[in-house]
This record gives sequence, structure tokens and C-alpha cells, in this order.
Amino acid sequence: MQSGTSCFNKTIFKKNITHFWPIWGIYLVFLLYALPLTLLLSTENPGTGAKAAKQIAEDNLARYTACLGGALTPMFVFIAATVCAMTVFFYLYQNRSANMIHALPVSRKELYVTNVVSGFLFLIVPQILTFVITAFVCFARDISRLEYLLYWLLMTMGMSLFAYAGAIVIGMLTGQLLAVPVFYVIANFLYVGIRFIFQILQTEMVYGMDHHFRFSKGNFLSPLYYLETNVSIHTVSGEEAAGSLIEVVGGKAVAIYALVGVLLFFVGYLIYRKKRLETVGDCIAVGWLKPVFRWGSAICVAILAAALVAGVNSKASRTQMMILALLGAVISGAVAFFIAQMFLAKSFKVFEKRRITECVGVVAVSLLLVAGISMDAVGIEKKIPDVGELKAVYMCADESIMADEPEKMKELIALHKNIIDAKDGLLKASQSKKDEGESPRVEFKYAYKDGTYLYRSYELAETKKEIQKKDSVLNQILDVENRYDNYMAGLFGRNYKTAKPVGISIDFYSEENDTYETIYMSSEYLEKMYKALKQDIKEGNLKNIPYTQQEDKFYSSGLSIEYYNPKGIEQVDIYGDEYGYSAGVWKSDTAYVKFNVDCKHMLKVIEEAGLLTENHKLRTESEQNALLNEQ
Repeated sequence: MQSGTSCFNKTIFKKNITHFWPIWGIYLVFLLYALPLTLLLSTENPGTGAKAAKQIAEDNLARYTACLGGALTPMFVFIAATVCAMTVFFYLYQNRSANMIHALPVSRKELYVTNVVSGFLFLIVPQILTFVITAFVCFARDISRLEYLLYWLLMTMGMSLFAYAGAIVIGMLTGQLLAVPVFYVIANFLYVGIRFIFQILQTEMVYGMDHHFRFSKGNFLSPLYYLETNVSIHTVSGEEAAGSLIEVVGGKAVAIYALVGVLLFFVGYLIYRKKRLETVGDCIAVGWLKPVFRWGSAICVAILAAALVAGVNSKASRTQMMILALLGAVISGAVAFFIAQMFLAKSFKVFEKRRITECVGVVAVSLLLVAGISMDAVGIEKKIPDVGELKAVYMCADESIMADEPEKMKELIALHKNIIDAKDGLLKASQSKKDEGESPRVEFKYAYKDGTYLYRSYELAETKKEIQKKDSVLNQILDVENRYDNYMAGLFGRNYKTAKPVGISIDFYSEENDTYETIYMSSEYLEKMYKALKQDIKEGNLKNIPYTQQEDKFYSSGLSIEYYNPKGIEQVDIYGDEYGYSAGVWKSDTAYVKFNVDCKHMLKVIEEAGLLTENHKLRTESEQNALLNEQ
């Protein structure tokens, strides 16, 4: 007989283990395939020769790391955790089972603890067995870096704890079994989903916002998304460390989520203790969440619809776009509200007076949000950081430029302000049908000292008027790009002064073979060609020009310069800091140079090197297109 204060029921525990063995059995088979079996089949025994043994050991280590990284995938852990939670608490989603289980002389506390422990063991026991078997495979393949296998186990168990606890909480909030995975996916992507929806609308209606969805400090509020992008075991890439260094990323995040998971177990119990059995079959089993579900669904759909309508009508005027977006928000928001209520009421009869009144409130909030974003109520368009807040400023049009000195940062900031001030003219020019031109873009990235970033992106209408106007925004950007230091940094990195050419080739179109052929320049001309390149940049012969003028000036042949920098290449990358590309890791690279008819110094060296023949001629892009059209 169970004690009145018991928290664990052995009979129910045994029933869970024996009745639901296919669940943990399938998970075990999956883990065994993903880690020890894959590792065994992808690696080989060390060879007998010293060189062969070393090479095999390096290959085995790389494959070992790849197997660990693949088996650590958070999505697999969350799927397994959700299935386990649905399995042990399946009785909560059927009237007969719920009433029968709760009629037994077993407290809810006892049921909850027993089922929680059972489901968690479904996860961690297969993980521990996989760890042990993989360790033996490592011994057989002479892989000694077992500490990373232990990291895999600890991180997988930590993610399992959080994912399982979260799935249980979601399960307690609904009365439908199939709603559990749906709501769990929504919960795991709710924050980034809302951000994404609002960003789409801002992109269409706020001047300067771009389409790229980027990392935010708040992304941890979407656990699965955050773990997928911040947890990994991988080999560090680089010329000096390739194949020798394994990096474990995200251990701290997993530990924090695991602690939150412990708290979620208690939250799940509090909900379960007060859960009414009459809510079996309800989409939402907690009363106060029902209006949240209605309002949240309606507002999100309204914002998304407004964004899509604005995107479809992007060629319309700003006023027309806003009116259409507001109309789309009203219709879609109202429809979404009543569809959500149908799910809650399990009936089509939802058009009651109080619901219609509530719907009016939801639509009003949606309209305020759309109108506020469209009119830039919070000043997003004109937001420009102060120099004192910044670590660096990046600008990217034809080339990427980085400024980390106060004066240079001020210059790029001033250029950005000029674009904002010229907003009306630029928008009008880009929508002009009388004088159409190419539409290049310029992007700005502000790297704050606290590690956050601000991005802006603008379309630059390349019309005749903009090109001819000397102080136009377009020409201001070209002037900055074409400065010697900026141009060279774009080709060879910020530390271009220590770069050395090791090979130069030109792609010529061969009429005889009807294809482009790569012709290499003799080594005796490398330095001479490199100096000619720098001289043409200094004199302004080689420079970026408007796209509409390039066809008649630039050659269809391009110059490829292979170069080496003993100090490591500090490549300017507008996305580099955010995505973790380390400056100075790579020491060699290839710069591709499009040169033009004004590059007299480069053309002289090309002629001296004897690269020009009857079959290998330099043609401008317009001449090349004409030749191809004749054939």
C-alpha cells in the first residue's frame, strides 16, 4: 500500500517502462545509428606506416567531431522530448482515461512525479547507453579525445531536461493531444516569429529597413531556434588549426536552459494540480489564455497580411500602400479572430455581440500598430548612433568599407544622414518610369561597443539626373569607395600593404573555342602588374562607376590576383563580426579585378607580357555582347 505522502508510484512507473518501450527503444536505435554506428562505418583502423597512421588519425578525429555535431542537433532532442511527454501524459487527452486514472487512489502529485521521471528516463537512458557504446568504438579506432563525447552527453542531457519540461508545461495548457506539438513549435518560435512578422512590415513601410533577419539578444526567448544557432561541436577551420582543434559552443546556454527546465517542472505541476478534467478536448485548457490566444492570433495575422499587401503594392505611393495595408489588416485580423474563437468554442456559432465588440478592439489595436509603423512613430528611419557608442561603422555598396576611427566614422555617418535627408528625392527617382536606371543598394552597419548591431539598407536610383549631379548621394558614395585605401582594402584586406601577389591570370574569350580561357601571366611580370594596378587606382583610372556606364568602359575579361599575406588577411566583411568570421585567419586568397579602358598602366603591362593575341583580345562588355549576338 502506498504511503499517504508518497511522491512516486512503482506500479505506474513499471507500466510506463514496459508499455511504452517502443518509444525509448526507437530513440535508442536512432542514437546508436547517429553516433556509434556512423562513427564505426566512417572511420578506419590506424595504418601500419607512420604517415598513414597520422593521416588516418586526423581523418578519424574529423569524422568523430562531425558525428558528435550531428548527434547534438537540438531539433532531434526536442522531437524526442515532445513524444515522451505526450506518451506519459496521454491519459489527459481522453475523457475516459482521464476520469479512470484520477479515480484511482493515487494523488496528482504522485501521478505527476512518476510520469515525469518515467519520460525523462526514456530520454537519458538511451543517451547514456549511446555514450558507453560510442566510447568503445573510440577505443577501437584509437580516438583519445573522449572528453568531447562527455560534452556531447552532458549537453544532450541538459537540452533534454529543458525540452521535456517545456513539452510538459505546454501539454498541461491544452486538452488535445495533437495540439501539444503544434503549440510547442509555436512556443519555441514565438519571439522570432513575431520579430520576423514586424520586420517584414517595417521592411516594406519604413525607409532603410532591409529584408535580412538577424540575430537579436532576445532570441533566447525562442529556445529551439536559439539552440540550433548557438550550440555545436565542430572542428575549427583555419590554415594553422584545420583538423586539430575541436570547439564546443553553447555549453553555458544549455546549462541555463537546464536550470530553467527544473523550474518548468514545478510550473507544470502547479498547472496539473489545478487542471480541470472537464477541459479534456479543449484547444486551450486554461481560461485566462483563451483571450490571449484570440488576440495574439488576430494581431499577428493582421500584421503579416499588412506586410504582404504592402509588398505586393510596393510600386504604389506611400499613401496608397498604407491604405491598402490597413485594409488588409482589418479584414485578415477579423477573420483570424473568429477562426481562433471557433477553435476555442469548438463551434461555428461564434458571432456573438461580446465577441464582435472584442473583435473591434483587436482590429483597432492592429490598425494602430500598422499605422504607427507606417508613419514611423518611434523614429526608426532617422535613428543614427553617436560616434561615442560605436566600435566601428561599415558601408557596403560596390565594396565593403570599415571605419573604426572617430573621424572616419563621422564621415560615414554624415553620408548616411545625407541619404535620409534625400529620402523623398530618392524614392521618387526609384519609382520614376520616365528615366529608369539600374538600382544598386548601399548598406550601413553600426557595430556598438556592447556587441549589438544596427543595419540599414537603401536603394539608390541610378538615373541620369543622379549621375550628372556631382553632389548626389550616388556620387558621394562612389567618391568614398574610390579612395585608394578603401579600394585596396576591398580587394586585398585592410592590411593590404603586406600583401604579395603570387599569381596573376586573365580570362579571355576565345572565338575559336567559343569559351573563356584562363591565361596566366609570367612570374617576371607579377610585381610590375601589381604596381600598375596600384598606380591606376591612385590616378583614378581604375574605379567604381555607375552600372549604366560600365558596359561601354569595363572589359568582359577579368583579372584574378592570387596573393599571400604573412600577417593574415584582414578582410572587410560587413557581416563578419556578427557571424564570427575571424580576421587574419586566412593568409592567402584571390582578388578578382574588373578593369576598364582607362587603366593605361595595367594595359601596358598586359601588352608587354604578350598576353594579347589574335585569339585573345580585350573587348568591352558591350563589344562582347555584340559579338555573341552575331554568332
